[in-house]
Amino acid sequence: MTWRSDIRVFYAHSSAESEEETKSQCQKIKELISKRGESKGRELSVSVVPGRADFRANCRGDWDVWAKGIITRDHAITREPFYDLIIVPGEYVGRATAQIVDSAVRAGRPVFLLTEGGEEWGPLQRITQVYPYDPDDWQGGYRCEPDPQLSLPFQEKSHEAKE
Repeated sequence: MTWRSDIRVFYAHSSAESEEETKSQCQKIKELISKRGESKGRELSVSVVPGRADFRANCRGDWDVWAKGIITRDHAITREPFYDLIIVPGEYVGRATAQIVDSAVRAGRPVFLLTEGGEEWGPLQRITQVYPYDPDDWQGGYRCEPDPQLSLPFQEKSHEAKE
């Protein structure tokens, strides 16, 4: 039996990222999530909204209000959160993205770091916190910390002294 679900993703890219790169990353995210659903027997309808597009459609002059709205905005009909998850393309982000990530993490909403292939935990890592490492750098002075997941199956460690 195949289940169908609709998933809306907010892609929190840098304002400096080119339109072409953004489009490519959105397609990559869509494919990753769709494949993950297929592996669990679910057919997912995935839409990825770039931050740039959401900003153009929803920012009314106040950057902080817009950033907060990414987390607090509800679907007009279902009253469910508008975005099911948030994905950032790199561990270093700017102030607005840091605000979004911090609000989402505090609200218990899923935020993921998109990494290049070959990472131990796969291309999507759950972000558990964001903190300023250079608060004077508004374009990249904040760092997202992914959750160091344990590999499965768990293996027992020996506490015997090594010679």
